[in-house]
Amino acid sequence: YYSLDLSTVTSTTGKPKLKFKIMPSGVCSTNNPLGCMGQSWSKPTITWVNWQGKRRLVMLVGGGYDKRYESLVNYNPTETDEGAGVYMFDANDGSLLWWASTNVGTNNVATNKTYHANLNRSVVGGIKAVDRNADGISDHLYFGDLGGQLWRVDLNTSKNAGLTGDNGEDF
Repeated sequence: YYSLDLSTVTSTTGKPKLKFKIMPSGVCSTNNPLGCMGQSWSKPTITWVNWQGKRRLVMLVGGGYDKRYESLVNYNPTETDEGAGVYMFDANDGSLLWWASTNVGTNNVATNKTYHANLNRSVVGGIKAVDRNADGISDHLYFGDLGGQLWRVDLNTSKNAGLTGDNGEDF
């Protein structure tokens, strides 16, 4: 994923500037969330959330597509797919704010990670953010995975979201 700054571009002068680039890298592990990303297919969802007591513009993306589906006949994954999960990045600088997946690991409790045992299949489509109470802050995320599961994540809009071990999400 790329973000361009077009603020200085006009019809006659100026050039786009690269704000940030997000690319999968390395091996998937609990300490390398970007290594767990698959092929990026989803259109980013830009929305506002409450993060660490402040309204923050974020970019939500699915984890991506696991290319093993293409390389094996009758692929039946016995382990977690590459791309299993959902990512929330800061929309201004590209920093990873939150990640939910089986790949997070059960012993890895941190303010920017959420483990869910069944979030183990590729999330290739977009993430739908919903502001249920029209306060300008997203309350729910909806998405599906290649295991045929539909997900709803309830976001905590309290001032402590992202500050404590409770990220404020509920699957």
